[in-house]
Order: sequence, then C-alpha cells, then structure tokens
Amino acid sequence: MPLGPPSHHGDDVPLGLAGAEKHLYQVNLDAGQLQVQRAILQLRVDYLSQLNTQTMLLAGAAVGMLSSLELEAIYPEHEHERTFKKVLLAWIYVFFTSVSLGSSIWVLYTSNNLVNLATMSVLHASRLRDVQG
Repeated sequence: MPLGPPSHHGDDVPLGLAGAEKHLYQVNLDAGQLQVQRAILQLRVDYLSQLNTQTMLLAGAAVGMLSSLELEAIYPEHEHERTFKKVLLAWIYVFFTSVSLGSSIWVLYTSNNLVNLATMSVLHASRLRDVQG
C-alpha cells in the first residue's frame, strides 16, 4: 500500500499530482475565506460589545436621573406652587428619562442576543456558506 494522500477524491477520479495540488489549493482557499469570515464576525461582535458599553452608561445615567433629587427640585411639594408649566416640565423630564432607560434596555437585550446568535451560528456551521453573512 503506497504512502501519501489517497488516490481518489470521492468521485472515483484519480487525483494524481495536479489533482492533489488543485484539491490543496481549494482547501487553502476555503480556509482563507473562513478566516476572513471569522474576522468579520469578530468585528461585528466587538461593535456590539462597544454598543453595550455605551448603552449601559446611558442606562445608568437614566436611572441616576430618575432616582436623583432633581425631580423634587422641579416638581413643587406645595399645591399653591404647582403651575401648569412646572407640572409639564416634571412630566417631560420623567417621560424622556423613562424613554431613554427603556430604549437602553432594549438595545442591551437586542445586542446581547445578536452576539449570542452570532456565536452559536459559527459553532454550528457545517459549511463556509453557513458562516458568511
């Protein structure tokens, strides 16, 4: 039995030296393309991680704004000091801070899911086409 690569390539055609070189070229090409796709995926995951960091800062600021004493300074305690303008200002403050917090939580949830899906798709990919985006 001769040593070296098998003499057939699955479709019962003898490979020979030229066929083996062609097969090696295709394997190297696929490996290079897979490496490029992994690098692209890593860039996307890094971007989503950076987005998570920025969103966490924004969510923290929104929680800080809702829990701070600023709202008490805007919204008067005594009934005679409450004017439409002051009540509207307090309502706008709470509304937009809550929208900011809700949006931040949604972005965190979505980007974390995308990172997990990207990781799982690479782990379960069986062909190069499965990894390509």
